[in-house]
Amino acid sequence: MKKKLLPISFIAIFISAMLFTQSCEKVKEAAEFDVKKDLPTMHFDLDSASTKEEVVLYENSFDINLDSILNANGIDAGKIKAGKFEEIIVSIDNPTPEMTLGFISSLDFKVSETEGFEKSETLAEAKDISADATKIVFKVTDKTMDKYLERSKFYFRLYGNKVGQVPVEKLPLKLDSKVKFTVSPLN
Repeated sequence: MKKKLLPISFIAIFISAMLFTQSCEKVKEAAEFDVKKDLPTMHFDLDSASTKEEVVLYENSFDINLDSILNANGIDAGKIKAGKFEEIIVSIDNPTPEMTLGFISSLDFKVSETEGFEKSETLAEAKDISADATKIVFKVTDKTMDKYLERSKFYFRLYGNKVGQVPVEKLPLKLDSKVKFTVSPLN
């Protein structure tokens, strides 16, 4: 009788452990929450003096304050996952009739962990820009940007392929963007 109970008890413990592990995962998943965040609008002037074909139109950094997001949701610590840009738009700020973005054929939005851009990757692009465009909506890639969001501060560059001259001496542009990610609380 003891010999039959011993294997049955091991099986019962094994099944209980599996169920407990699965329910812990479900509890963790239930505690996760999604965040959609509008990043600050960045205003910059594009100088008409640049003559290069491919040119860095703008570079800066974003600072995502994960601690304030966690605190706002009553969580001490968490990990970001499935982070992506949801939207990136470059537009002329208060355009006049002569101001268009037709002098650019394409744009690339690249990010890096470092200011020197030793390693970077393209997270969005815009192709076939029309001659009368005043606003460009990027096509965002499926690449996740968790490693950048976890660092809080990350760097970006906006590259453009020029096919003509900037229509005015200083072209006032603005960059609007949104990110989305899931926060998973740490135990």
